[in-house]
Amino acid sequence: MRNQHIIESQPEADQLSQGIVVPLDLPELRILKQSLQADGSIEVHVIATTNQEVCPRCATLCIKIHDTRGRVKRDSSLRGHRVHLVLYKRRFRCLTCRRSFTEPDTVCGRYKRTTKRWREQVINAEV
Repeated sequence: MRNQHIIESQPEADQLSQGIVVPLDLPELRILKQSLQADGSIEVHVIATTNQEVCPRCATLCIKIHDTRGRVKRDSSLRGHRVHLVLYKRRFRCLTCRRSFTEPDTVCGRYKRTTKRWREQVINAEV
């Protein structure tokens, strides 16, 4: 009987023929999936590459994931298509102080709905 938890990877030629490969150039993120929307925009689902965070209260290394929530962020356009990142932010539970906390958003910044490179692109276009 096959192991149901093993996901076999497809050859790269099959992956390229199925859609657009979006070059993120964000080494701290891993692409989960991507799709072309009806309005012509590209939606890319990403998550951080790390599986642990340091508790901001007691400075203990935490690995217990309490919850995961998706946040939509606007990114710079790619060949005329708007790009939306769906960033899955994880909430960790500290086993020492029993508090939960959200991992930091290094791509966009705290309380931002756009990526840093999108904001820089807008500033450079105005100059």
